[in-house]
Amino acid sequence: MLLFGRPDIGTLAASKDAKMLIRFLRHSKESRVRQVAAGALGRLGDTRAVGPLTVALGDGDWGVRVDAATALGQIGDTRAVGPLLAVLNDEQTLVREHAATALGQLGDTRAVDALLAAVNDQENSVREHVFAALGQLGDGRAVAPLVAALSHGDWPVRRHAADALGRLGDARAVAPLVTALSEQEWLVRSSAAQALDRLGWSPDNGAAGAAYWIARRQWGKCVKIAAIDPLIAATRDERVRADATRTLVKIGARAVDALIGALNDDDDGEVRRAAADALGQIGDPRATGPLLAALNDDHDNYVRRAAAGALGQIGDAGAVDALITALSDQHGFVSAAAADALDRLGWNPDPGPAGAAYWVAKAQWDKCVQAAAVEPLIIALQDYDRREAAARVLGQICDTRAVDPLLALLHDRFPDMGRAAARALVAMYSARKLDEGQKARLLAERDFITYQDHVPEHEGVDAYEDRSIGVAFPL
Repeated sequence: MLLFGRPDIGTLAASKDAKMLIRFLRHSKESRVRQVAAGALGRLGDTRAVGPLTVALGDGDWGVRVDAATALGQIGDTRAVGPLLAVLNDEQTLVREHAATALGQLGDTRAVDALLAAVNDQENSVREHVFAALGQLGDGRAVAPLVAALSHGDWPVRRHAADALGRLGDARAVAPLVTALSEQEWLVRSSAAQALDRLGWSPDNGAAGAAYWIARRQWGKCVKIAAIDPLIAATRDERVRADATRTLVKIGARAVDALIGALNDDDDGEVRRAAADALGQIGDPRATGPLLAALNDDHDNYVRRAAAGALGQIGDAGAVDALITALSDQHGFVSAAAADALDRLGWNPDPGPAGAAYWVAKAQWDKCVQAAAVEPLIIALQDYDRREAAARVLGQICDTRAVDPLLALLHDRFPDMGRAAARALVAMYSARKLDEGQKARLLAERDFITYQDHVPEHEGVDAYEDRSIGVAFPL
């Protein structure tokens, strides 16, 4: 085989020809060949390659340096410790990462001091590999820096620090890891729980034990010890929110007071929503008053929806008036939830404004063609999912209270909405319902509303230049 030809590295590796692979690593002019040769030597595990691979740690191509570091870790010869320590300062992030990993694999505590210095590397990804290496080396000097890293601003760093502390096997890590069970990022909590398992820690029946079982997703244990407050805190995390809420429902009446308190959480609407959902499923009438207050949540539409649904589940007739008011919520999913709750409470819509608002909330548009529905329909114009249908019905009713809201939607960024508003306004114009002022404002928009090539001065306008919304507007 020619030394400077293109080698078949796969064949050389299969035949375990370490000698030829080393020659290519040393002498090939192609960086890709040197890189693949380094990788093959690592998989062979032949200690004759240690010297050439340590030389390759200084290769001008960083990809070769990466594969050389990886190979030295795979071979496991401690002669590589010194050269690998040197490249912990390599300019390339990936080289530093793989050097740290290799030092962990070599298991030589001579690397501890340099790895502790690398804890301050500017790249979080390097720190993660350094922590993993320190965990493998099992030297107690790493405990303090790893504990400090549990407070790092980047959660993957905290996660790898927790994992490394578990591998060190030092009891000094227990208390900081217990604290980490309550941190915001679930993957960190999970790593802290696994680390505590390695350290032989046993969860109690208090807050620490509850945080542990939540981190392990052992929801049955959480029911057994009634881990109410930690479960409410867990509803902040979307990955476990549904499970935590279901667990609170299983705890039942014992959780009601705490859940009522959570309805007033000022920091997180998701916590308030989960609390409302749980209270509805538990069905305790003590929650009716607080849920009525949550029906007026000014900051989160989804909390209002959850509160409406919960009030329907509890079934307290005292909620009817508030739910009727919620039928006029500008967000369709809130008003729809209020309508469904009223159904559960056995309320029947009347022919007046409340009944009209109910049918708008239900999107039963054929039942909304009545004067009493005008105000609820105008409110529905603010809701993206309902506004086109609301505009169409307002055009059928031809009540001029809708003129200004419809004019405001003519230039909506979604042309279909503008067309729906235009059709409704043209219908009112054709039915002679508009006063002189309203007619003047609408006629001022005629060129925009109608097909431009229907107007003589616009004949021949290119379609790409036609900015009209294309609704026929006969005079």
